[in-house]
Amino acid sequence: MAIRPPSLTNDTHAWACLISCTVVLPSVGGCTGPSGSASDVQALDMQGSLHNIYSAPCTTGNPVIQCSLYDLAKLAGVKDAPSKPPAPLPHQLAAQLRQVVGTLVRSTRTVDRLASVPAAVLGLLDTRGPMTTADLAAARGVRHQTTATTVRELTEAGFLAARPDPGDARRKVLTLTKAGKKALDTDRRQRVGVLADAMEKTLDEDDRRALAHALDLVERISDSIQADQPCAEQREFNTGAW
Repeated sequence: MAIRPPSLTNDTHAWACLISCTVVLPSVGGCTGPSGSASDVQALDMQGSLHNIYSAPCTTGNPVIQCSLYDLAKLAGVKDAPSKPPAPLPHQLAAQLRQVVGTLVRSTRTVDRLASVPAAVLGLLDTRGPMTTADLAAARGVRHQTTATTVRELTEAGFLAARPDPGDARRKVLTLTKAGKKALDTDRRQRVGVLADAMEKTLDEDDRRALAHALDLVERISDSIQADQPCAEQREFNTGAW
């Protein structure tokens, strides 16, 4: 007879309880019943706790204990190895990542002072340097007329400056002014501040370490996408860089 655990909580219990074994102990309390009869034997585990194990008929003068590997592990103080849950499939993680990142971006942009389209134009000039209206329209994938309207509004606000193109006097090159750079940087700092405040409220040190590791993984995914699609980073989002 083998002692069974109260519940089979994981695979370790499941296979261990299905395998029985016989152990001859040289001295464990002695055989209380007559030769050939079964008896109960008390054995100490590694923590000094008593366990009653049903022994087989005692024919040799020493208790012959029949038990499962689970029982032996319990007596030896061996703990069950934690079982790992199965890893999510890539497409499941991808769908969740897209949703979470999208929500994160939208929530932090609620504090922006610049509208999304003007911010996109300013962001392009900040990262790529001087550009023409045609260049901006091509980079954003929108019509020239639409971009020209945005450029005029930003110029009137003092965020852009236009100067003649040295290579073609008919064209004008747009540059970011100090006021435009300040407006862009202000929104970026606001987003960082919103994120930092949320992290301070919701994450402890272990959580922040886990997040730092997760960011490394996200960066690896991003690098892989850019390597597979070299033209992906040449096209700016209509809403601008985050």
